[in-house]
Amino acid sequence: MSRVVVVTGGTRGIGRAVVERFAGDRVIALGSADCDVTDEAAVAATFERIGPVDVLVNNAGISSSAPLARTTLDDWRSQMDVNATGAFLCTRAVLPGMLERGTGRVVTIASTAGRAGARYTAA
Repeated sequence: MSRVVVVTGGTRGIGRAVVERFAGDRVIALGSADCDVTDEAAVAATFERIGPVDVLVNNAGISSSAPLARTTLDDWRSQMDVNATGAFLCTRAVLPGMLERGTGRVVTIASTAGRAGARYTAA
């Protein structure tokens, strides 16, 4: 039986590669045009339309490159909104169904910049 797999940021790059690895499953690749992961209502509506999800891959992410002194608060907030809040909202949307069914997986992909600092990556 195939699983329902949702990959945020799944239309290009790493997300697209993740989508391809789930060949044989029903995979929904969400891009920013499909669902704004920072918009609580949009996330809720998207996952309501999709129905029960077996695997969620939180891959949507953005970054900018600038010295900390030139990183604006708007840049910081937009990165936190997509990279952290987006994962939170999507996970929150699928978790009740996973708990009810007693099965499910959530994978959150993050940048290596979270493990080791790099120049010009404030967020």
